[in-house]
Amino acid sequence: KRLAWDFSSPGAAAGWTGEGIQTSGIRAGRLRILGGEQIQLLFPSGLSFHPEENRYLKIRFKTSSPRYLQVLWETRDVPGEIARLSVPPSPDANLHTRWVDLSRSRRWRGEIPRLALVFSGQPGWIEIDSIEIGPFGLGEYLSEQWGEFVQPRGLTLGTINFLASPPIFNRPFAVWLNLAAGIAILAGGISCLRARREDKARAVVRLGIALLA
Repeated sequence: KRLAWDFSSPGAAAGWTGEGIQTSGIRAGRLRILGGEQIQLLFPSGLSFHPEENRYLKIRFKTSSPRYLQVLWETRDVPGEIARLSVPPSPDANLHTRWVDLSRSRRWRGEIPRLALVFSGQPGWIEIDSIEIGPFGLGEYLSEQWGEFVQPRGLTLGTINFLASPPIFNRPFAVWLNLAAGIAILAGGISCLRARREDKARAVVRLGIALLA
């Protein structure tokens, strides 16, 4: 059973509680939270799902200041002992969808009565568009990451490396994208050497695009 929350209606945040929050509310379909250096957001009580089948936390959010995200939970098997996983900060202040493989922790099993998100860093706003706990979907992931890759934003070198990267064949997805970029650069260099003079400009442009990605 997949768990999902979006914040498109005023009552969508019912059951969510937190600590370190100065003010919060629903605005433009997002849960907006203003807080200090550490904000803890507790999931609604009474969660019912199978962790072994629902390995990923998917959260779409943005922050006005750099913040680390930690996922904390407690299992019924070992009450009082908190498991946690960390997520590095987003590279910018745009909305990003992060996929967190919770099964990286051996504690992601059994019954989980308590689950929380902790945002640590500089004080400021956090805007959460949606939160899900479910299985990984490759098609869904690729569609979302491509949409974020082409969204308007300031130019950042190494954009591929900032995409959220669940492992595929035991390697992060960004590794495969970097491999594809490397092949494109190599092919572009060979094409440039072999091209006629009038075609070299096009080859250089293609090579430049691969380098920027």
